[in-house]
Amino acid sequence: MMDKISLDYSKKMAELGINNKILEHSRLVEAADVVAELGYTLYDSVATLIMKADNDFIAVLRRDVTKISFKKIKKLLKINILRIATPEEFKKITGLEIGTARFYIPGIRTYIDQKVFDIKSILGGTGFCKKSFFRNKGDRTIALR
Repeated sequence: MMDKISLDYSKKMAELGINNKILEHSRLVEAADVVAELGYTLYDSVATLIMKADNDFIAVLRRDVTKISFKKIKKLLKINILRIATPEEFKKITGLEIGTARFYIPGIRTYIDQKVFDIKSILGGTGFCKKSFFRNKGDRTIALR
């Protein structure tokens, strides 16, 4: 049974021109567990990191196998302070549970690491621990986890 959170997000992505499908799985939070259950690897998965950049919150999308450089991000954005949002800040900013971050969060500046575009299929969060979003770039579809 599809939950309203995932359906609403899938619809919003489609409105933005991003074909997608929702993949159902056990209630999991860790990306490695989700992709393994779905038959994928972390090479197929993209994480959305909510961060505090000076006084603003931003989202950074990166492949789960890619380490990010806080130093490079600070230099690119010309900021002094950069940190991961606390669980409380994450929930307040996104309205979601930890481990369910989405690619698209209205009102949040989003930066995407170039390596995200190197993969054919993309798995990511839907905002619900039992659903994933899937996009296959060949057919212009993305998947949410």
